Amino acid sequence: MSLHGNFPHLSCQTRREQILCMLKNLYVSRRVAWYSLLMAALFIVLVACEGDSNTTTAKTDLTVANTSSVGPTNTPSALSPTSKPIGLTPTPTRSGPKPTSPKPTSTPTISRPSPTPIPPKPSPTPTPPKPTPTPTHVSTVVVTITTDSDGAFAFSPQTLNISVGTTVIWDDTTSAPHTVTSSSFGSGTISPGGSFSFKLTQAGTFAYHCMFHPYMTASISVS
Repeated sequence: MSLHGNFPHLSCQTRREQILCMLKNLYVSRRVAWYSLLMAALFIVLVACEGDSNTTTAKTDLTVANTSSVGPTNTPSALSPTSKPIGLTPTPTRSGPKPTSPKPTSTPTISRPSPTPIPPKPSPTPTPPKPTPTPTHVSTVVVTITTDSDGAFAFSPQTLNISVGTTVIWDDTTSAPHTVTSSSFGSGTISPGGSFSFKLTQAGTFAYHCMFHPYMTASISVS
């Protein structure tokens, strides 16, 4: 005879305990599942982060290798034959981009100020030509007392035309004395080699002669 048949209340209690145990097991299993999912997610995140860091490290190493392989003459360094590991094929080093020479900086041009325009010099004012002075009228005329071809004394010229204000000079070139006598003027005795002058200031005709030689006559027209 079983224990549950003799004690029915114990069988009920046992079933309850079994149900509670099942619920507890289900709850624990769910918690374990959640924890498992959480751990899996954390693992995936860590793996992804580690992969990114490895990729970044690999890129950095590649950049450093490329930079170190470029010499000052932009020629990639060749691997030494002794550096090759035995039984391995050397992996060709990928040369990095050729460094571009820096563009020369353009020197800024300094704008010079435009020179100040020099004003044109004023053209010199032409000097008006000076008027040619009008030749003054000859104010002196000479009459010579001479000897003609016949051996007689005479006034030369015998006829004279002058303007008002002209001075007449008589020169005695003979060896005899003479006079110049007129109704308007008179010289007196003119010695040989001497002279007499008179300025005629009135218009008209003036006749004159020599008192020592009456045949010596002449005239002056003043206008």
